Amino acid sequence: MRTIIRILIGLVLILVVAGLLAFAYLRSSLPKTSGTVKAAGLDGQLEIVRDKDGVPHIFAATDHDAFFALGYVHAQDRMWQMEFQRRIGAGRLSEILGDATLDTDKFLRTLGTYRAAKSAWPGLSQTSKDALQAYADGVNAWIDEGHVLPPEFLILGVKPEPWTVYDSIVWTKMMAWDLGGNYDMELLRVKLTQALGPERAAQLLPAYPKDGTTILNAAEISANTSDTLLNIDTQLQTLFHLRGVDVGSNNWVVSGKLTESGLPLLANDPHLGARIPSIWYLAEIQGEKIHVIGPTFPGMPIFPIGHNEHIAWGVTNVGPDVQDLYVEQVNPKNLNQYKADGKWVDMDIVEEPIYVKGQDDPILWAARSTRHGPLISDVSGSAPMPLAMRWPSLDPNDTTVDSFLNLNYAADWQEFTKALSLYVAPSQNFVYADKEGNIGYYAPGHIPIRSKGQGLAPVPGWNDEYQWKGWIPFEDLPHAYNPEKGYIATANNKVVPDEYPYFISAEW
Repeated sequence: MRTIIRILIGLVLILVVAGLLAFAYLRSSLPKTSGTVKAAGLDGQLEIVRDKDGVPHIFAATDHDAFFALGYVHAQDRMWQMEFQRRIGAGRLSEILGDATLDTDKFLRTLGTYRAAKSAWPGLSQTSKDALQAYADGVNAWIDEGHVLPPEFLILGVKPEPWTVYDSIVWTKMMAWDLGGNYDMELLRVKLTQALGPERAAQLLPAYPKDGTTILNAAEISANTSDTLLNIDTQLQTLFHLRGVDVGSNNWVVSGKLTESGLPLLANDPHLGARIPSIWYLAEIQGEKIHVIGPTFPGMPIFPIGHNEHIAWGVTNVGPDVQDLYVEQVNPKNLNQYKADGKWVDMDIVEEPIYVKGQDDPILWAARSTRHGPLISDVSGSAPMPLAMRWPSLDPNDTTVDSFLNLNYAADWQEFTKALSLYVAPSQNFVYADKEGNIGYYAPGHIPIRSKGQGLAPVPGWNDEYQWKGWIPFEDLPHAYNPEKGYIATANNKVVPDEYPYFISAEW
């Protein structure tokens, strides 16, 4: 009996010691929120003040230092979140999670979101490049200090690599994927048509054209391809967890003509999915020229929602149809060629080494693409007629980062709309108010004009019949300024009347 008691006491002591050690580790991994830190590369002294809720308020002499400090506090509070997010965008989850995420990595390498992030860099303004680099320097300053890392790093045996500007840019691509992607609806239409026929499929998805003329027959797209891609899309949504179960963001702005103070009121309720840690990170930064407060995304030096000393803005999702699937004809004698206007054309192929935890050698993955975009069906194995995806976020020289940063500096409606003219994706309903009493609304983004059809189902890619002709001109995108009714509200609803001359979406 005494032996049993001694064993139980010993086990209790072990558990107590283990608990104390775990508690001590967790405490030591918490950020330092008081005192002085010396960091190289700053223009001068700056101050970071945490309020009672832990929100950082950054006061710096220069904009460079303000963005540097934002990167530093993001790393302090959210380094694991940032590490995980950049691994999603780069298709590098298998390095830390093993082959369970291999298909997801293959898909993202095929999609090429990280390559697209790199291709955006040359087209950005020097102001944006400086902000991105200052932010990255701030993140790396925290990493280089050698802090006790959050427990996720310890559990998975990972150390954060130096942060790069591309790690920030790629998250704009992933947000565009999550908030502006609709290729899954095309695949769903294919599956329903294969199972039920075009008429019954049209009853389940009323926006679908009843004649079903743009649907290819079931033999041309295998059920395996649709199933695999839909499963990967579900896995990506699990990783993001942004949309939430009940999607339905809203924002509104009311003119000062209808308020007691005589000043406009603006409110925003973005219904992104609940998660821990939150997708949002509240902050304030003040530099020489910039002074903005609002929610940020850890990993990015921008304020997608907020206000500065002159204007305020909020967003909801437009949900335009900006992803089209093209069925490609492959040369049976050379599987790396596809047909375009009667000729066999070489595919673009990028060899992507994918490292998998527990394996010594990387898997060499061939990311293939056609003139329409990446062959996303490759992830499901060989397909007799593979699917390529066209998506504006993969185009080079994406200036969405320019748009957001210019917006954060904007002082009036003219500067606000000029900033939004650089916006690519994900298309958002921006509401606006300024201290002069003006209100407004704009829905910017690259929304395609199609030669034929509405992009509701996969279409033939071997001719020019279904090519994109360009984008809806910025001045023709939905917008309003000081409307007579005195208010503007959006809630992911249809934003244009039936007589609007361009197609935006069939899925409101």
